[in-house]
Amino acid sequence: MEERLANLIAKTAAEFTKLGETEADAARQAAMAREDEAARAEAERHLNARWRANLKQYAPIEKWESAWRATPSAEWPATMAGRDWLDGGCKKHLLILGAVGTGKSVAAASIVKQWVRPGDGFQPVSWLRPNDVVSAVMHAYDDDAPKLCRRIVIDDVGTETKADFSVAMCELLDRPDLTIVMTSNLMKVDPDKKGRSFRERYDLRLVDRLNDMVTTFIVPGGSRRSQEGGL
Repeated sequence: MEERLANLIAKTAAEFTKLGETEADAARQAAMAREDEAARAEAERHLNARWRANLKQYAPIEKWESAWRATPSAEWPATMAGRDWLDGGCKKHLLILGAVGTGKSVAAASIVKQWVRPGDGFQPVSWLRPNDVVSAVMHAYDDDAPKLCRRIVIDDVGTETKADFSVAMCELLDRPDLTIVMTSNLMKVDPDKKGRSFRERYDLRLVDRLNDMVTTFIVPGGSRRSQEGGL
């Protein structure tokens, strides 16, 4: 009788010990999981900080902030067109046409956001105004001229004042190592014939290259900016 009782006590003690070890293992695993989650969250915060800094470096401040927040601009037609172009592998250059304020430049900044994501796919970007293109191509010998990266945004094509813009653009388009995003308020066809279309404004050499090398997206609708000024 005493022996059976002793065995029962020993068995019960062993079961409690095993239960305690199981609980201790579970607690250790839970602690490790919490540490892993905290490490992942810290790594993500660090990645986002670097990513945000990259976007700030390569896109104008009034554009990169909207692109970084991505709300509501992520659902704008121009932004979605840029996303589709990226997903399609950027087989051709991209030209985004539309009225003033339709989100063309924000769409370009959203593309830049993906190019400058930290990691193996990081690509530096040249964000240029049209006159900058002339300086970068025609005056590359000048230390003060903008430098060309392999990823280029040309914002507001049609506002250039330098006469060599068409020549400079042809030289850029002839380089197979470049990927170019352009935005413009120009039209494919200007019904009033007031020089607001590509064919009216530029020579045939440039228009011919654009037709061959560019995917064009025309943004529907009007300005997304507030019109409270009443002008």
